[in-house]
Amino acid sequence: MKPEEIREVFMRSAKDLLDYDEEGRGPANVAVRVESYELVGKNSILLSLEENIDDTLGAYLYVGDFLVLDKDVVSYSFYDRNTKTLGATIDNPGIIGMIAAEHPEMTVEFDLSFLIKNARDYYDEHGTLIGYPDTCPCFPEEDIVFPAKFSPSDQQRNAVRTILNSKLSYVWGAPGTGKTQMVLATAIMAYMRRGKRVAIIAPTNNSVEQVLRGVLGVIGSDEGFRRMVDPAKDIARIGTATEQFVEDYPYLCEGQSISMLISKRRKEIKLLKEIIQERELDVIASHFRALEVLAKERKQPADRKAKRDMDNQIDQLISEINAVLEENSLYSDLARDLTSMNFEHQLEAATQRLYQRDRPKNSIP
Repeated sequence: MKPEEIREVFMRSAKDLLDYDEEGRGPANVAVRVESYELVGKNSILLSLEENIDDTLGAYLYVGDFLVLDKDVVSYSFYDRNTKTLGATIDNPGIIGMIAAEHPEMTVEFDLSFLIKNARDYYDEHGTLIGYPDTCPCFPEEDIVFPAKFSPSDQQRNAVRTILNSKLSYVWGAPGTGKTQMVLATAIMAYMRRGKRVAIIAPTNNSVEQVLRGVLGVIGSDEGFRRMVDPAKDIARIGTATEQFVEDYPYLCEGQSISMLISKRRKEIKLLKEIIQERELDVIASHFRALEVLAKERKQPADRKAKRDMDNQIDQLISEINAVLEENSLYSDLARDLTSMNFEHQLEAATQRLYQRDRPKNSIP
């Protein structure tokens, strides 16, 4: 087939897939059940998810059996992987009221049809440049070296021979039949023995990494392959690697993947710091309530000793409050201003700043 014909087939297939999905029959959506949720503040909601998610790209919030909230109505402010808690903001008081009154079940669904649209758009623009190879490789039998620890079957030998002597080949086999650790690894090493570069491409990140793990395992088990290939220098994982792969093979991943992982970890650290901050503010909340009581009592008639005892209690509470506030740059000015001389005036302002606001992270377990 010519590149133009391949492009036409792909564009038609993409359209059929998108039409199929729009009819509600396609597998484009992935759903994650919301185990529990809590309304916090005027329009914030904390969603405790059944399983972890990578990001909120293409996410829709399904409320009950009929209501679907897209990005125009709901936005996601943060996600904590440790507790699988997703923070969301719903800009519709009516929906918030309905959730509070009816407590419907929820799911977060991810519309993956954007992946098909991205591929369609790419082929629309560049499809005429994509076609079958022009030349046919030629590898004689003596150039085909199987991993030392394996004894290939006739079918595996035939598969490798076909790959290395065809413009395009398709290998099918059930799981565990050696497609990766026998057939693919042998074919790759044959090309590398000739000084060629090999690109391993798969439809998903997990698929790419599954193949890479298999190939790396074969290379590590064969002394001859190890002499030929130094994974740290000769293999590069291009694109967005999964967190686990970056942790297992950081030297294979391009800087973008590591930078993304670092950025994600920094966001998690920032979130944890915010949660700790909210916990600390909860601790001093009782101190503020005690100060309010003491402020009223101090205005009432009392002897000197009672007044002195109340002043001592006030000073002690203010000291404990300041110890927390001084550690927080956002509220360090409150620590400076809150003294026993003017605390009644500052108390009202401090209470408003600290507590009369949405505090969704305060409820994360």
